[in-house]
Amino acid sequence: MADMIPKLRDMSEATNLVGTQRGIVLVAAQHIGQLQSQLTTVTADRDHLCDLIDAVRTEHEDRLAGTLEGKLKDENKRLKEFARHVIRQECWLISNLDGGDLQELAEKLGLIVPHTATEDDIDEDCDYDVGDKIFKFSDWLKGE
Repeated sequence: MADMIPKLRDMSEATNLVGTQRGIVLVAAQHIGQLQSQLTTVTADRDHLCDLIDAVRTEHEDRLAGTLEGKLKDENKRLKEFARHVIRQECWLISNLDGGDLQELAEKLGLIVPHTATEDDIDEDCDYDVGDKIFKFSDWLKGE
Protein backbone atom coordinates (compact mmCIF):
# COMPACT_ATOMS: atom_id res chain seq x y z
CA MET A 1 0.00 0.00 0.00
CA ALA A 2 2.94 2.36 0.65
CA ASP A 3 3.88 2.17 -3.03
CA MET A 4 0.52 3.79 -3.85
CA ILE A 5 1.64 7.25 -2.67
CA PRO A 6 4.34 7.74 -5.35
CA LYS A 7 2.02 6.23 -7.98
CA LEU A 8 -0.74 8.71 -7.13
CA ARG A 9 1.71 11.63 -7.22
CA ASP A 10 3.09 10.46 -10.58
CA MET A 11 -0.44 10.01 -11.92
CA SER A 12 -1.45 13.53 -10.89
CA GLU A 13 1.57 15.02 -12.67
CA ALA A 14 1.42 12.80 -15.78
CA THR A 15 -2.28 13.20 -16.51
CA ASN A 16 -2.37 16.99 -16.57
CA LEU A 17 -4.84 17.15 -13.73
CA VAL A 18 -5.64 20.70 -12.82
CA GLY A 19 -6.95 22.52 -9.80
CA THR A 20 -9.41 20.51 -7.75
CA GLN A 21 -8.71 17.20 -9.46
CA ARG A 22 -5.00 17.40 -8.76
CA GLY A 23 -5.72 18.39 -5.16
CA ILE A 24 -8.04 15.42 -4.65
CA VAL A 25 -5.36 13.01 -5.89
CA LEU A 26 -2.73 14.57 -3.61
CA VAL A 27 -5.04 14.47 -0.58
CA ALA A 28 -5.80 10.81 -1.34
CA ALA A 29 -2.06 10.11 -1.44
CA GLN A 30 -1.62 11.69 1.99
CA HIS A 31 -4.51 9.72 3.49
CA ILE A 32 -3.28 6.38 2.18
CA GLY A 33 -0.26 6.66 4.46
CA GLN A 34 -2.46 7.43 7.48
CA LEU A 35 -4.84 4.60 6.63
CA GLN A 36 -1.95 2.18 6.26
CA SER A 37 -0.64 3.19 9.69
CA GLN A 38 -4.10 2.74 11.26
CA LEU A 39 -4.52 -0.63 9.57
CA THR A 40 -1.18 -1.79 10.99
CA THR A 41 -2.27 -0.69 14.48
CA VAL A 42 -5.66 -2.39 14.21
CA THR A 43 -4.03 -5.61 12.96
CA ALA A 44 -1.61 -5.61 15.89
CA ASP A 45 -4.51 -4.98 18.33
CA ARG A 46 -6.48 -7.86 16.79
CA ASP A 47 -3.51 -10.22 17.09
CA HIS A 48 -3.03 -9.19 20.73
CA LEU A 49 -6.71 -9.83 21.51
CA CYS A 50 -6.57 -13.25 19.84
CA ASP A 51 -3.55 -14.15 21.98
CA LEU A 52 -5.39 -13.01 25.13
CA ILE A 53 -8.48 -15.05 24.21
CA ASP A 54 -6.35 -18.16 23.65
CA ALA A 55 -4.60 -17.66 26.99
CA VAL A 56 -7.88 -17.22 28.86
CA ARG A 57 -9.39 -20.26 27.14
CA THR A 58 -6.40 -22.41 28.11
CA GLU A 59 -6.48 -21.13 31.69
CA HIS A 60 -10.21 -21.80 31.92
CA GLU A 61 -9.80 -25.36 30.58
CA ASP A 62 -6.99 -26.00 33.09
CA ARG A 63 -9.11 -24.72 35.98
CA LEU A 64 -12.16 -26.64 34.79
CA ALA A 65 -10.26 -29.93 34.77
CA GLY A 66 -9.96 -29.84 38.58
CA THR A 67 -13.55 -28.79 39.30
CA LEU A 68 -16.65 -30.87 39.80
CA GLU A 69 -17.90 -29.72 36.40
CA GLY A 70 -14.64 -30.87 34.81
CA LYS A 71 -14.84 -34.24 36.54
CA LEU A 72 -18.44 -34.72 35.44
CA LYS A 73 -17.55 -33.87 31.85
CA ASP A 74 -14.73 -36.41 31.96
CA GLU A 75 -16.99 -39.11 33.43
CA ASN A 76 -19.66 -38.37 30.85
CA LYS A 77 -17.09 -38.65 28.06
CA ARG A 78 -15.94 -42.08 29.30
CA LEU A 79 -19.48 -43.39 29.68
CA LYS A 80 -20.35 -42.21 26.17
CA GLU A 81 -17.33 -44.02 24.75
CA PHE A 82 -18.35 -47.24 26.50
CA ALA A 83 -21.98 -46.92 25.35
CA ARG A 84 -20.89 -46.26 21.76
CA HIS A 85 -18.73 -49.39 21.81
CA VAL A 86 -21.59 -51.56 23.10
CA ILE A 87 -24.09 -50.15 20.61
CA ARG A 88 -21.65 -50.43 17.71
CA GLN A 89 -20.81 -54.05 18.51
CA GLU A 90 -24.22 -55.33 19.51
CA CYS A 91 -26.63 -53.31 17.36
CA TRP A 92 -24.78 -52.25 14.24
CA LEU A 93 -22.21 -54.97 13.70
CA ILE A 94 -24.54 -57.62 15.09
CA SER A 95 -21.78 -59.48 16.85
CA ASN A 96 -21.84 -61.04 20.26
CA LEU A 97 -19.98 -58.91 22.75
CA ASP A 98 -16.96 -60.51 24.30
CA GLY A 99 -17.01 -60.09 28.08
CA GLY A 100 -13.23 -59.86 28.23
CA ASP A 101 -13.16 -57.05 25.66
CA LEU A 102 -15.85 -55.16 27.54
CA GLN A 103 -13.97 -55.61 30.81
CA GLU A 104 -10.75 -54.31 29.23
CA LEU A 105 -12.52 -51.26 27.84
CA ALA A 106 -14.33 -50.60 31.12
CA GLU A 107 -11.03 -50.80 32.99
CA LYS A 108 -9.26 -48.58 30.47
CA LEU A 109 -12.02 -45.96 30.83
CA GLY A 110 -11.94 -46.17 34.63
CA LEU A 111 -15.47 -47.57 34.94
CA ILE A 112 -14.19 -50.54 36.91
CA VAL A 113 -11.07 -50.95 39.03
CA PRO A 114 -9.10 -54.05 40.02
CA HIS A 115 -9.72 -55.32 43.53
CA THR A 116 -8.40 -58.23 45.57
CA ALA A 117 -11.34 -60.38 46.67
CA THR A 118 -12.02 -60.51 50.38
CA GLU A 119 -14.45 -62.58 52.51
CA ASP A 120 -17.02 -59.80 52.04
CA ASP A 121 -16.90 -60.28 48.25
CA ILE A 122 -17.57 -64.00 48.34
CA ASP A 123 -21.11 -65.28 47.90
CA GLU A 124 -22.62 -68.53 46.64
CA ASP A 125 -22.84 -67.28 43.03
CA CYS A 126 -19.21 -66.19 42.64
CA ASP A 127 -16.56 -68.15 40.83
CA TYR A 128 -13.51 -66.71 42.58
CA ASP A 129 -11.77 -67.11 45.91
CA VAL A 130 -10.39 -64.79 48.55
CA GLY A 131 -7.20 -63.22 47.20
CA ASP A 132 -8.21 -63.44 43.54
CA LYS A 133 -8.11 -60.35 41.38
CA ILE A 134 -11.63 -59.19 40.62
CA PHE A 135 -13.14 -55.93 39.43
CA LYS A 136 -15.50 -53.51 41.11
CA PHE A 137 -17.21 -50.38 39.93
CA SER A 138 -15.04 -47.29 40.37
CA ASP A 139 -16.02 -44.94 43.20
CA TRP A 140 -17.56 -42.40 40.85
CA LEU A 141 -19.67 -45.09 39.17
CA LYS A 142 -20.99 -46.54 42.46
CA GLY A 143 -23.03 -43.45 43.30
CA GLU A 144 -26.36 -42.49 41.85
